[in-house]
Amino acid sequence: MRKSSIFGIGLVAFVLSGGAEADSERERQERELLRLRSEIAALEQRIGARTLEKFSALSQLRDTELRLAGLAQQVASLRARLGEHERELRILRERRGDLHSELAVHQDNLRNQVVAAHRVGRMQVLQLLLNQQDPGLVSRVMTYATYLNRARLSAIEATRSAVNELTEVLKQIETARAALRRSRAALLDEQRNLQSSRDSRAALVAEIERQLASGGARLQQLREDSARLEELLRSLQELLADIPDAPLVHRPFRNLKGKLPWPAKGKIVKRYNSPRGIGQMKWRGILIAAPNGNNVRAVYHGRVVFADWLPGLGLLAIIDHEDGYMSLYGYNQSLLKDTGDWVEPGDIIATVGDSGGQSNSGVYFEIRESGKPINPRRWLTQRFSQAS
Repeated sequence: MRKSSIFGIGLVAFVLSGGAEADSERERQERELLRLRSEIAALEQRIGARTLEKFSALSQLRDTELRLAGLAQQVASLRARLGEHERELRILRERRGDLHSELAVHQDNLRNQVVAAHRVGRMQVLQLLLNQQDPGLVSRVMTYATYLNRARLSAIEATRSAVNELTEVLKQIETARAALRRSRAALLDEQRNLQSSRDSRAALVAEIERQLASGGARLQQLREDSARLEELLRSLQELLADIPDAPLVHRPFRNLKGKLPWPAKGKIVKRYNSPRGIGQMKWRGILIAAPNGNNVRAVYHGRVVFADWLPGLGLLAIIDHEDGYMSLYGYNQSLLKDTGDWVEPGDIIATVGDSGGQSNSGVYFEIRESGKPINPRRWLTQRFSQAS
């Protein structure tokens, strides 16, 4: 997984973007960057430490899910490499078949040239010269003999070239086969590691469930998770207020109600403002059930302002769309964008997962306006507008 701290190096892109500037302005920005980094470090300390100290199993869950995210990306990368090797091998085998056909044609041509040369033969040419027959006939026979000789040499060269290329292709096939075997072995190893980490995660989730067995403990945990997210969003808003917006080249987010693409293809299983079944807690976003590993896409242009693990939401990505609007994507299996990255509508930013201790895979999706949750379903198109 491409993981960063809450902002990390990505802030350099925020503060130092915009082309060449005066030295005094650069110095001011450097000072601002140092201040922002200090504030972010304190924010991480406040948000992360409390809950992780409270439940050791939760701390282990974070580490396990981060490891799972990395393994999932490695497996995806190995599968892609395996596919490339398989395609390469398929192309080489097709080329081998073509070369066998070409070689057969060249061999037939060479055989025909040898037969024709034998018929003409040097003795016939010599006999024509000794008999002093019609000079025109002699000239035509000589020309024909020269043509046959050149054609024969050309056929020999074409045959030799086809044989050489076929030999090289056979070597490449063996190399591709070896690479394919290595990729398959590496993939199997990573899949075993991934399954082992999933087993560890399942045990940790069971331990957390045991610790939160009582309704009161679970309600308290949900409240703490909600408060932690609110604190994070407030801090991000304060931080972004000090960073100038990029020149507006897209439609304002506020004008896109009912027009945004879905973050993932799936079925809504938890609706905005519906009860969570514990106390008076309600869902502040929607939960879209989707298969593990499917793509999660940005719903609109913006920059990633958070890409990390957060208790209650697991691997979470937050995109700032300016004018006070943000979109949140939680429960991810892995994060594919870092803090500071700019994204466009439909860009793949994560993969669907069940991080944060969820029992089923899906994408938790929120939209915030000036820090307050609003019904995200009203902002999405009526139908799925992009496949996962």
